[in-house]
Amino acid sequence: MSTLDDDDVEAIARRVAELIAPMLAGVTPRPAADSPTPGAAGQRLNDWIHSHHPAIVSGLEPSAAAWSAALVDAAGETDPVDVLTWAWSENCPTSYWREHHRPVLAPTPRETRRADASTNRRYRHGPWLQMLAEHRLHLAGRDDDLAAVDGLIADVARAINTTGTRSAAISLSSRKNALTIMADPGNDPQTVVEIVRWCLAEKPHWRSNLTGVPKPATFRAMRGDWTSAGQGFRLDSIEDGTLRQHVSDLAKGWVYYLSRTLGQDITISSRTLHRIHGLLLGDSTQPAVPTTDVQDTIRWICDPQSGRSRYYTDSFDFPRPDRARKALLDMRSGPPASSGVTATNSAAGGLVGDHADDELKGML
Repeated sequence: MSTLDDDDVEAIARRVAELIAPMLAGVTPRPAADSPTPGAAGQRLNDWIHSHHPAIVSGLEPSAAAWSAALVDAAGETDPVDVLTWAWSENCPTSYWREHHRPVLAPTPRETRRADASTNRRYRHGPWLQMLAEHRLHLAGRDDDLAAVDGLIADVARAINTTGTRSAAISLSSRKNALTIMADPGNDPQTVVEIVRWCLAEKPHWRSNLTGVPKPATFRAMRGDWTSAGQGFRLDSIEDGTLRQHVSDLAKGWVYYLSRTLGQDITISSRTLHRIHGLLLGDSTQPAVPTTDVQDTIRWICDPQSGRSRYYTDSFDFPRPDRARKALLDMRSGPPASSGVTATNSAAGGLVGDHADDELKGML
């Protein structure tokens, strides 16, 4: 087998260079995102760290100066010294950064061909980018969210470990997700935890897949499931005043009659409000049910002598619209109401009169 001498190797190298030269023409080498120039801000950070927190950079590779330069580059116009001073002080609403007082890893560069890409595109999400994001929230006046984020993450993890099929994994992404979710005014921490708990309890899909605070898009899907089931429904969300009053009266009548039938106190649930509202409003496939028909159906279902409440209801909530419509048809096609129902209605009417409950009078 023949071997190549030096002249052959050189000729091949020249030929390769000729072939790739046109491909490289016009290409501007992109700056290396992982090797920013130190500069004055980097030197200031380097000096501050060595003076106040030398243990943070002790033994860092490749060097403390390179670490400082990377933090400065990712911070943009924000002063890293201000960020670190705030995060490690008692003025920071969350104790997370004080409790994790350790070397803040330099951000990891992404592969990008755009030298002008934003910080989030040039660097992967990590401790430094998260600390920067939380500092920006502090400057924007969102200290309440920062104070609540640790509790929210802990409550979600507790719900997953209690109800879910997988163990909770608390990660830095949970902080990012939680703060993004709470940016929506309707997503206060209590509501977020309530939605997560409900989804874990009612939806096998979420129960088997959730391991931490979900991504914002995932949470929107979870909230959609929660809302469509009537959870979180409030009277003040009904714009029409007359309809709102009817829903309120019927809901109060429902818990009054069912409480008497079962012999225990019952409160009005958001699901009851939602179902009654849907029944009165109707939809594209079913007509609206008149208020008087709903009144009669409530009395008929809750007749203590009939045992119908066990058949038409689930838990203490007003029946689902399809079950309520079936009850209405069954009532119309069945025998006349028993004397027991009449007696119950009369007694309820007298009781309401004694207590001057004007809101229930309209229904009874």
